[in-house]
Amino acid sequence: MVFNSYGFLLFFPSVLLLTRVCPLKWRNGLLLLASYLFYASWGKRWCVLLLGITILVYVLGLLLERKRRKYLFLLGLLGTLGALLAFKYLDFGLYSLNALLTKLGLGAPLPRVSLLQPAGISFFTFQAAGYLIDVYKGKYKPEKNFLRLALFVSFFPQILSGPIGRGDQLLPQYEKPQKADFSQLRRGFLILTWGFFLKLCIADRAAILVNTVYGSYESYSGIFLVFATLVYALQIYGDFAGYSYMAIGAAEMLGIHLPKNFDTPYFAQSIQEFWRRWHISLSTWFRDYVYFPLGGSRCAVWKKYRNVLIVFLVSGLWHGAMWNFVVWGAIHGLYQIFGGITKPLREKMLNALRVDRETASYRLFRMAITFLLVDFAWLFFRADGLEAAIAMLRVIFTNLTPTALVGEAFYTMGLDRQEFWALLLCTGGMTLIDALRCRGHGITEWFGRQNWLFRELALAAFMLIIITFGIWGNGFDASSFIYFKF
Repeated sequence: MVFNSYGFLLFFPSVLLLTRVCPLKWRNGLLLLASYLFYASWGKRWCVLLLGITILVYVLGLLLERKRRKYLFLLGLLGTLGALLAFKYLDFGLYSLNALLTKLGLGAPLPRVSLLQPAGISFFTFQAAGYLIDVYKGKYKPEKNFLRLALFVSFFPQILSGPIGRGDQLLPQYEKPQKADFSQLRRGFLILTWGFFLKLCIADRAAILVNTVYGSYESYSGIFLVFATLVYALQIYGDFAGYSYMAIGAAEMLGIHLPKNFDTPYFAQSIQEFWRRWHISLSTWFRDYVYFPLGGSRCAVWKKYRNVLIVFLVSGLWHGAMWNFVVWGAIHGLYQIFGGITKPLREKMLNALRVDRETASYRLFRMAITFLLVDFAWLFFRADGLEAAIAMLRVIFTNLTPTALVGEAFYTMGLDRQEFWALLLCTGGMTLIDALRCRGHGITEWFGRQNWLFRELALAAFMLIIITFGIWGNGFDASSFIYFKF
């Protein structure tokens, strides 16, 4: 069951209605049951794994409060992150080791172990591990109510693709449940609707073009691969930010406030700023639980850069058990290291040239450079493996042929004229809203201050746009979100 499926359009209103009519003391139990039913739609057997991890962190959390023993803490990490390693990385590790042994000519290859990866395992294991780390460090006391902790680990809007929550953010909300008032319901519905727009009108339409070109990149010249990679930046943003907005909006309507996960990332003026705006819950998780324990920036310069590179290599591997994801992470790590090393020189050059850094043109220039760097790395993220990424780069650098992408050529990549211009129109609307947000204008807050007639008409018009321009209808197979496989 995905958010953009007909099943969810029946499931969520039913859960919302039940939480509105049932007593508050029953709400956590109802949401927990709904969460396990939702997760069971992806595989009933994975509910056993989810429950097992929940019991583990619950018991060890209580034991750590009595005696803060390191072996108990390590046991908890082994149980939570070990499950992630086993299901997601065991086969990748054996494959890589086999490749190394073959090159060295050392013995027969090791047997491969192919395990079906549970949906959302990268997210709920990180959330459970983060809770255990915080309890061990004494950041807050362990949750003594098993029902509340189980809901914290499994809350259905966020279990598959986040945002990754923290115990001190969510557990107090479960301890003192509140029904969403009318303003929360309206705000949540607006956020949910915006997520549907990003997913259905932009991401799923962009996916058609990207899949067409990337699926047969040998038959296209390099300029088409460049253009498809630019469009992929729209796809992955519309897809993942769309999911996050849906999750946040659905939770808001249920009376639960989830952390922000995206903040207009393509308006960032540096790679470092991009990662403060993109997948915020994961970036801060790696910052707090990996980067800071390694020493952060409070150490020798070379150690700081080492820590940055380690974090991004781990982040790349977290996204997928393939070498192209590791390279993608390494690229972003090297971006930050290069930026740090060259910063004094760049500052001197700007001062010597008397560049006014407050002008819009300078900010736009920095945004464009940052976007192009991010988009170059997306090629490795999207490619079907490292060899495919290298092959596509070879096509780009040896057969770019810029003049090939003119006129009707735009409509040879899977989208006809009407669909192509629909993508451009929806992207323009998204860019406008993000630009207003980047300048500090709260769209949902502004919308809530308007008179009721304007609100109702505007919301009806926006829903009509989604129905008209969204990718769905007869024969539509609800597309899974990109981050579901991570």
